[in-house]
Amino acid sequence: MILNLKYGRTGLDVEFEESTTVFRTRDMPVIGNPTARLKEFLERPIATLPLGEIARGRRNACIVVSDITRPVPNKILLPPIIETLKRSGMRPDDIFFLVATGLHRAPTDAELREIFGEELLAAHRVVSHDARDESRMSRIGRTGRGTPIDINRAFLESDLRIVIGLVEPHFMAGYSGGRKSVAIGLCSVESVKRLHGTGFLEHPGARNCELGGNPLHAELTEIAAAAGVDFCVSAVIDAGRRIGGIFCGDVVESHAAACEFAEKYCVARSDRAFDVVVTTAGGYPLDTTYYQAVKGLVGALDILSPGGALILASECSAGLGSAEFRLGLERLRELGDCDDFLRHIAEPANFVVDQWEVEMLVKALRGGDIYMYSTGLPDFDWPLTFARRVGSVREGLDLASAGRRGAGRIAVIPEGPYVIPKSDDGTVDERRRRGAHRA
Repeated sequence: MILNLKYGRTGLDVEFEESTTVFRTRDMPVIGNPTARLKEFLERPIATLPLGEIARGRRNACIVVSDITRPVPNKILLPPIIETLKRSGMRPDDIFFLVATGLHRAPTDAELREIFGEELLAAHRVVSHDARDESRMSRIGRTGRGTPIDINRAFLESDLRIVIGLVEPHFMAGYSGGRKSVAIGLCSVESVKRLHGTGFLEHPGARNCELGGNPLHAELTEIAAAAGVDFCVSAVIDAGRRIGGIFCGDVVESHAAACEFAEKYCVARSDRAFDVVVTTAGGYPLDTTYYQAVKGLVGALDILSPGGALILASECSAGLGSAEFRLGLERLRELGDCDDFLRHIAEPANFVVDQWEVEMLVKALRGGDIYMYSTGLPDFDWPLTFARRVGSVREGLDLASAGRRGAGRIAVIPEGPYVIPKSDDGTVDERRRRGAHRA
């Protein structure tokens, strides 16, 4: 059978045996007129007043949006929200967009056009969060666990604070969107350093599609509550990036409803594990860097047999990712051992921005062998992927299957991290008991 894997903008057709198990998102009912549905929900939100009532009498509004790494349908979501604010008495100059970059770079002009469209860009000011600029932060306290709550000052000083986001699986926080848009997207380096430290990320509850018992989710929720979000709009999209769910209202309650809806379509149960799992980074825009592609590897771990093989197809058209991510990969290569690396980064004095993505890669390295097909990575970057380079997914399958007793036990996840297979056979716990792994 021929399967189209999410790869770049166009996808990648690969032939598999008919016996291959395929994990896909379930078919999601698509909203026929999402603009009309959103207008309805702005009037009847979850656990709060209608947006128009909240906005009445407010001087200005900050609308928080995601950067280019999230395919949020902003061009559909933003116009009805802005219309509502205008009817409540605001002028276009009173409304600005704040791009929640977290520690990612600021969007380029071309990316801003892709995020907003020319019309919205022409009518409203856009500011990109810069976590490294301390002058743009205000510390408003600490969480119960001691995390400093440093939030973008432009957000805090706005009279009305609205968050727009996409709810999808997230390999640390359970699900993206909602509280994470503020509690990571608008925080300082110091805050993110704590939130993405080993104390949270090595906790077994900090994983895909898990909220209960996830300490990172709890921490993000506490930070978002302290920062103050007046209204939240979350979208859930299908495999074709059409809107299947819209959830408006209180940042905690509406996000929880969005996660409950998303779980019906993005979590796939399996009664077995597999010796070889083929996955992707979800195609453009997520697979533009290896930094983001790691999510595809981690998302497949639940169904990988101990000592199995992961085959990743990711275009990586923009290379590895940030300079800091490269430094983390170089440090892992220098130390040569996954456990040594974790001990190293657990020391606050050794902290490096983006080390958490290397930490997540370590989870994949502990899971088994990694093979990778990519047409975007330059030759000199390949040693830092810790993956065996293959000229095609088919070549990866042949190499991974050779010598493995369970060569016929192959699974494919064409959408990568957008669908999370869950195994019921204890595979994950077994892998955690296996100990050190050489990098």
